[in-house]
Parts: sequence; C-alpha cells; structure tokens
Amino acid sequence: MYQKPTLPKKRVPFVRLLVDLSTETENVVSVSEYDVHESRATRLVGDSTRFMTVSFTKQTREQHLRRWLQDITLPGKSITYGDHEYVFFGYTEGNLKAGHVLFFREGPDFTVAELKDHFGRDLNAVYEASGYGKYAARLGLSFSSTAATQEIESEERHLLPDIKADDGTLCSDGCGLIRDSFSQEVSALLGLPIDTAVFQMRLGGIKGTLTRCPDDLFDRICGCRGKKLAYRRSMVKYNDGPNILEIQNVSRPPKSGRLNKQFILLLLTLGISLSVFEDLLQRQLDEIDKITADREKALDCVDGEVDAEGHGFYQELYEMLLAGHAMNEPYLASQLRRFQNTTRDGLRKKLNISVKHSGYFMGVVDHCGVLKEGEVFINLPTRGGPQVGLVAAMRNPAFDPDGVRVLEAVNRPELKHLTNCIVFAASGARSEPDRMGGGDLDGDQYFVIFDPSLIPERRIALSPAVAVKQPLSRSKTIVIGGRTQTISRVTPKNKDMRTAAIETFVTMRCNFLLGSLSNEWMAVVGTTPELADSPLCKPLVPMIEAALDIIKSGMSLAILRSDFDRFKNSHVDVRRTAGWVNPLDHLAGLVPQALETGIVDFTADPQLVLRTHTSEDTWAAMVQEAEKVMPVYNGSLRIAIEADREAKLQGLQEDERRAELAKANFIAKHFPPVENILEDTPKYLLKASAW
Repeated sequence: MYQKPTLPKKRVPFVRLLVDLSTETENVVSVSEYDVHESRATRLVGDSTRFMTVSFTKQTREQHLRRWLQDITLPGKSITYGDHEYVFFGYTEGNLKAGHVLFFREGPDFTVAELKDHFGRDLNAVYEASGYGKYAARLGLSFSSTAATQEIESEERHLLPDIKADDGTLCSDGCGLIRDSFSQEVSALLGLPIDTAVFQMRLGGIKGTLTRCPDDLFDRICGCRGKKLAYRRSMVKYNDGPNILEIQNVSRPPKSGRLNKQFILLLLTLGISLSVFEDLLQRQLDEIDKITADREKALDCVDGEVDAEGHGFYQELYEMLLAGHAMNEPYLASQLRRFQNTTRDGLRKKLNISVKHSGYFMGVVDHCGVLKEGEVFINLPTRGGPQVGLVAAMRNPAFDPDGVRVLEAVNRPELKHLTNCIVFAASGARSEPDRMGGGDLDGDQYFVIFDPSLIPERRIALSPAVAVKQPLSRSKTIVIGGRTQTISRVTPKNKDMRTAAIETFVTMRCNFLLGSLSNEWMAVVGTTPELADSPLCKPLVPMIEAALDIIKSGMSLAILRSDFDRFKNSHVDVRRTAGWVNPLDHLAGLVPQALETGIVDFTADPQLVLRTHTSEDTWAAMVQEAEKVMPVYNGSLRIAIEADREAKLQGLQEDERRAELAKANFIAKHFPPVENILEDTPKYLLKASAW
C-alpha cells in the first residue's frame, strides 16, 4: 500500500481574534487558539502564541475597517489579550487572501522591527521597489510551513546564472542544485529516503527548489569545490536572512492523479473524445461499487482520503478496515455506504475523475543540457524507471488549451539521479513551464498524463505568446482585452509603509475577482462546441492570469475589475448553441444519486451478546439504563460531528476533534478505570454488551 512520507513539521498554536466592524464600534466576536505548522517565524520566537491573527466578519464595512486599522497601527497602540499586548506586525500574501492581519507580542528578545530584521534586513527594499503586495509575499517566506535542517554559510553556497530560452523566458526559473552527499545528510536528518531528488526550500530570502546532483557533476557545473548548494538569481527574493536551510516539500513517488473540470474541458477542446471520459468515469464508478465487498479496494479508496497525520474524517473507517472487521458488520457497512455516497457526490460536483496512468510532479530543469526542446525526462522507480513516449503536461489552474503541452518523455542516463519529478529542457524557443500559464520551477506541481487515450494531437498555439516577463526591470506591461497597462514597480513616494499596508489590505483582502473570472469562464465555456477555443473564453484567460498574480504584480484591481465588467456587459446575451449539451453536465448526469446509509439490518455478533452470563433481571436493568443514556450520547456525538465538519469547512485547525472528546467523556463517565480487574472487568463487559 502507498505510504505517505511526511516532513517532520510540528503543529504549533496561534491566537485568533475575530472582530466585527459592521458598525463604528468594534465588537470582538471570539478569541481562540488554532494550530498551524511550524515556520521560521515560530522557531525564532519560541512561543508561537506571540503571534495573533485578526480576522473580520463578513458584515465588516470597508470604512470602519480602514478607520480601525488606521488607529490600531499607530505607534503605542496595541490589542490587549489576557496580560499581554499585541502590536501590529503586518500580513503575508496568504493572510491578505484570507482577510487576516498579524499582530505580535514583543519581548526582550524581539520587537516587531527586530524580528523583521532577523527575517532579512533587505526585506524593506522589496517594499520600496515593488510595494506592499510584493512585500507581503516575501514576508510570507518566514511563515511558510517548513522543517529546519542545517546552517548554510555564504561560503558554502554558489550563485549560478539563470538559463534563458530564445525569447528571454527563464528555463531555470526558481531551480538550483544540491550536492548529492549533502542531500543525503538532509534526507537522513528529516527521515526521508536518501535518494530524494527534489527539495522545495527556503534559505533567508532565497526561495525555490534544489535538485540532487552527483558530487563530481555538481563541482563541474559550479566550477569550484566545497559548496553544498547552488542557487540562481531567480531564486533570490531578497538578500540576507537566517542561514538555516528550511525544507517545505520534497519529491515523492506519485499516486495516480485526477482530472478536474478545467482539464476535461481543455482536453475536449483539443480533440479528446467525450467517450474517453465516459469510460474513465464508469470505470471509477465500478470501483466505488466494489468497496462494500472488497477490503483491498476499500482500503485503497479510503486511504486516499486519510491525511498523513491521522486527522481525517475517515480515519476511523480506515482503521476498522485495517483491523479486519467483517465487511458486513452493520456499522462498518453503513460507514462504507456513507463513504460511497460522499465519493459519488464529490465526483458528480467536481468530476475529479481518476486517471491511473498519471501523476503530479514537481518540475525541475535539465542541468546537464541533454534534453532537446519538447523533450522531458520522468524517472519513476515505482513504475519501472524512465518513462518513454508522448505525455500531456499541464498545470493548475488551467484555462488555456495552449497550456496543455504534448511532450516526449525520453530516457537520458545522464539524468537518472532525478527521480519522481519532471525534468524540462534547458533550451528552446520559450521556457516550457512558462507556456503552462506562466509556471516556474520553484515548487509548482505539474499534472502529467501517460494514458495515450488522453494525449491530444500537438497543435500550434492559436493565441499569441504572452509578453516576456522582465523580473529585474522597474516596470512591466500587460495586455488585457487589447488595452496595454504599464505596471510601475516603484512605490508612490507619498505613501509611508503603514499607509500602504492599510490601503493594500482594505483593497485586496478576500478578493473574489479571481473566483468571479473563473466562474465566468466556466459559465461560457460549455455553451458552444468550440469550448475553450470560443471567442468568449479567450479574452478571459489574460484577465485570470493577471488576477492570479495581482498581489505581487502591483496591477490596479479597480482597472482589472472594470475590464471584466466591460467584458460581461458586452456579452450579456450568451446563448447556448441549439442542440448542444455541456459535456460536464452530461458526465455529471452519469453519476448515481445517494443510497440509504443507515444500519438497516443489525445482527449482533453472537460472541458480543453476553446475556446468558447474568440473570434476566440484571440484563433487563442494564438495557433499561441504556435506553436512557444512549440517545443522549448519540445526540451529543451527532452535534460534535457536525461541529467538526463545520470547523473543517472553515479551515479551522484544532488540537482535538469534538467527536473524539465526546467519546472520551462518555467512556470516562460510564466506564471509568477499574479498581479491581477481576471484579470490575466482567461487569463492564456485561454493561457494554447490553448497551
């Protein structure tokens, strides 16, 4: 069975404050703690509860929020929680998208300014050059979920030049090297396989991936000896910062991937027959049907829904299957039917159709220079080694058919040390990752399909290439709907950092424009047989790509929103082609509706019925007690399960599930620890049997 190797990332608590600013008077709705994975920031300060995230209710009004932020961010102002004072810290890109701001409890070791200096004294230069949005993204490097390894001094690193395609796009964008002997040390320290090939990393202001490279080849590429890793200019987000190498993610043997609605539509646009998706869907439905009778099939399906730390909602079901409970045991059978219904519902809503011969891979560059344009190297030890033949590669989110790349997987022995990743060529007309919606190699995952029935014919791009990125220039241009917008990277001189932080947060927080653009694309793409090649879809693609990068790019949200409104107003009367059925609706209609999940036929295992071990009066008394107690317990458990489900939907991270606490409290009350094993244990067994 597939194992889920995980990085040793601890979970640590943050303080969360929820504030309602629907009126001029602030109202604290709740204060709680929630768990996050440890990061550079939490390791530096020791006590992670020194960080507080402040979020705001949906009813919060913009003018009240702006006024509140203008007041609370003033020098000397703070939030008092218990005996502690929390002062404004700022926010990361992730905080901004979620609508949170960060506060920090200062101490003798760190003030806000001192802690940020420890993150990197050059961090402020990012704001001065590119504004608070880019600054928030770079601040986020210190709050990324990482595992710490070793210190890497400056003399142990080597700066490599980036590799460019003919058009100037970077083939090596975000991708460096790590000496093989040192990578084995890192892997051993983290409890990973020693042949782990790709490490997504942070090192001060350096961000990207490091690919394992044999020591002699590493020295030749660097042109020197004694270095542990080599990074590229594209990986430097700001100078300075801590010298600890931090690992965020690593390459792993892939599980089979899944399609989504966008991938299906793009592949249909490129000529893949609808019948191919019908067959794949029916095959998956047949597999779902088998899980109530086939233990191995059930384990395989449920395993995909259980997280590596054992906190998933299906953990109990998974453990019951592993424990060997009979498949027709009433409770297990009801849980399996519930899992079937949930899986079918998800399949109907998302069309996340499984593709056996596929997988998600981190992308890296061919540092040996042996791949030609249009070639890739994919070495999968668990699937027979280097893959050979045509593959289709794409990247989430995907809205442009030209972003589905048909490439040739080849075997190049020089690259055999690179496993469980996709290696792109270091030359060509344009960087291959950049063709896929502006992708790069700093940790992006690429969906690769090996199934020949899902690989379309190659075609020449129908839309013009996106303008070349100029990562080091002071400004850049973007074309949307025929209009060119120049984006300055220089912060307006009349805005201090505090004011810029407030304005950026109020303007950009919980920005739903990307979702609106994506929904519009989904609404129009299925109206005609042209699908994603429709003239209605094409203008939306650059808007979506701009919205994806708007926080870092500094582009005007108001202008982009105006362009989108103008597009919608010019296409008010979108009509479906007569007789045409949206293929997504057709596929969703093939998924059966929910089945009854309750325990309809309960026959207890004879070995669990201990009625003959006591008198009828004693047994009847125990049953009578159970008739009073069990409905109360079941009601409490139902409420706890619903609360856990709601917490998961809201993204809350908690130490213990309420359902587990309800069970533990019930057992502690009615089955407390025994004082006399010989005397009390038989009584408990009888009671449990009757109940």
